[in-house]
Amino acid sequence: MAIATLTTDWERHDYYVAALKGEILKRNPAVALIDVSHHIPSFQLQAAAYIVRGMYQHFPEKTVHIVAVDSEPSLRKPIVAVSYAGHFFVSADNGVLGLICDEEPDAVVSIEYQNFGNGFNALMPIADATAALAAGEPILNIGAEKSAINRMPMLLPTIDSSFILGNVIYIDTFGNIVTNITRNDFDRVGKGRRYDILVQSNRYKVSKVSEAYSEVEAGDFVAIFNSAGHLEIAQNKGRIATLLNLDISSAVRINFYNP
Repeated sequence: MAIATLTTDWERHDYYVAALKGEILKRNPAVALIDVSHHIPSFQLQAAAYIVRGMYQHFPEKTVHIVAVDSEPSLRKPIVAVSYAGHFFVSADNGVLGLICDEEPDAVVSIEYQNFGNGFNALMPIADATAALAAGEPILNIGAEKSAINRMPMLLPTIDSSFILGNVIYIDTFGNIVTNITRNDFDRVGKGRRYDILVQSNRYKVSKVSEAYSEVEAGDFVAIFNSAGHLEIAQNKGRIATLLNLDISSAVRINFYNP
């Protein structure tokens, strides 16, 4: 079965999602279209990458993953199709694929598009690429080969020998905050040293990474590395994002101390 997933910042009250599904099905009626999320905050590439990284490996190989966040194409950020880790990804080349792919993809092609002057120029190239890949068309046959995807280092945490400065990239259903700090970052910089995790300011801190939310009392703050490998901070039985008025891009800092 051919499968395509959809992750967008288009929400549900507009016609964009339905229009894209219709165009894909016109080209390839056999595609199973799976909605992942249409509630990515507008233009938030880090949030989109977090969601896609967490889900794509649970799908069969050769699944096509559409990432339509900040998706309007231009000469600087065309729609591209990518082959990576046995899967295909279709997105604007705006940096989001650089956050999803740890290594260079096996293949990258730029998809031709027309400027219709209607603000929805992403529709046709995404539908074309998705339907073709789902039908088994070789990726190099559907566009012009590119040497690499766009990567945006400013979306990564700032790392020094004594601290990591990251930010909130996602707020989940329970009001927990997910950061762009990974376990690999933490282990590489921390090297077993004592540390404090500061949320937004020096006033709110956690001094231990736990393995479960229940390791702290109800109402207390807790830090864990979640199943996607990202540092997540929560309030047990509460909503830390609401309590501290946190949002996407709020700062989270880890200070490491020498013995």
